[in-house]
Amino acid sequence: AGQLLDQCLAENRITRKHVYICNVVKCRACIIEGRSVKNRPPRQEEVSACYHWLKEQLEIIKPLVILSLGAPASNIIIHKDFK
Repeated sequence: AGQLLDQCLAENRITRKHVYICNVVKCRACIIEGRSVKNRPPRQEEVSACYHWLKEQLEIIKPLVILSLGAPASNIIIHKDFK
């Protein structure tokens, strides 16, 4: 995922030093199956537990543009109560 993001940024002449990247949750949401670890969408309680961190980050950064990648991030950002 990081390589694809780097490629998309490069194609638009944007470097990572010009963007701020953060996650909706601060821990990895995953499923452990034997020796395998697979990502999963965060649960609502995980999003709720980390929401204040996301809000604080955005208040500090004051971004001109927000690009949310994936359904969990998009649902948080476009939620009608998000300020």
